[in-house]
Parts: sequence; structure tokens; C-alpha cells
Amino acid sequence: MLSTGTVAIDLELTDRTVPLAAVGERLPDGSRIEVLTAVPLDDRLRYIVRVTGASAAEFREGLDAIDAVREATIAETDPLRAEVAVSLPTPETVLADHGGRVSSTTVGGRRTSVTALEGESDVRSLVEALQEEYPDAGVRSVRSVEGVGGEPGGRLDDLTEKQRNALEVAYFSGYFERSREHDITEVAAKLGVSRQTLTQHLRAAERKVLDAVLDGDR
Repeated sequence: MLSTGTVAIDLELTDRTVPLAAVGERLPDGSRIEVLTAVPLDDRLRYIVRVTGASAAEFREGLDAIDAVREATIAETDPLRAEVAVSLPTPETVLADHGGRVSSTTVGGRRTSVTALEGESDVRSLVEALQEEYPDAGVRSVRSVEGVGGEPGGRLDDLTEKQRNALEVAYFSGYFERSREHDITEVAAKLGVSRQTLTQHLRAAERKVLDAVLDGDR
């Protein structure tokens, strides 16, 4: 979540070397890939994505055609949901390496739309870093926002990056569903951590979120 006054930068890329854009270019017209969360690992970035406008077979065919895709699993839900691990770099990792954080990524065809949050670096530094890797990257807008993900109040402001990653991956992996889609061991494997470490991150994150929600309602 973002605190009041956080600067968001809306960026657009058409570079074919962006892994998800290379996949999106191979999908039917009107298809859309939305990144739900992205977790950096040692030599790759693991996405959890939602896909609309394409079948599981079409999405699999697009993934198989891209060398940068290291592994992928597709859940044939409606809409499709998939986990996709790709080689570095990606727009998300480039921005993170320069002090920014990506709050949203969507892909339609070759066009990748990214919203980055100004962190330790200023807007110019983030844009220049992205353009060094992806020369076609352009800025659509720069704006001030309240609350990460559009939620006022910033209820996730106090989470560390590891706690946020743990909570998001567990949530989007169905860990909190009544009939769990993935157990604690499987979620830990997605994050590249032990069960014990994941449990610690989740407990700390849950406590902070509950404190923010319950204390905020008093």
C-alpha cells in the first residue's frame, strides 16, 4: 500500500524483449495479461497472472514459444490464472534495482503498461534506468496517489517486502481458501524459502494487517 503523497509513474513499453509482451503478442487480439503479483528469485522473476481473451491452449502455446519463460503452470479457471517464471531482466526488476516498486503490470499484445511507485529514487532516475534497458519506454503520466492499489489509508504500509510477497503469493495461490489450493510447503517453494520462514512472514503480515484494520475502525 502507498502512503499519502506517494508518486506513481505510468509507463508504457512495446519492446519485444519484455517476456510477457513477447507472450502477449502471440495471443488472440483483445487478450490481456494482468500481473497479480511478482516475486524476485535468484535468477528469475515469478509472476502470478490472470489471463483474459485467450484459452489455456493458446496461452500455453505463447509461453512455449518464448525462450525467456523458464517454467509455467496454468490453472484452467475462468478467467485463466497462471504462474510464470521468466529470466531476468524484466521491467519490474529493473525498477526495483533502482529503488522503485511496481504496483501494476498489464499486457495487451506487444504493449506493456506499468505503474511504478517512486521510492528511494526520483522519477527521472527511474525512467532513465528503465529506458537504458528498454529504450522505447515512455511516460504516460506522473501522479500523486493515496494508498497502494488504490485503497486509501495504506493498510499494508508497515509490511516489509518479504512479508508483502509472502502474503500476496499465499493469497493468490489460494492458501487462504477454505479448501486450500496449495499448502504451506508449496507456497514456500514458490517463494524459495523454508516452511518455517514463510510461516513467520505470514504471521507477522497478518498481525500488521489486522492491527491496521481493527485499530483503524475504532
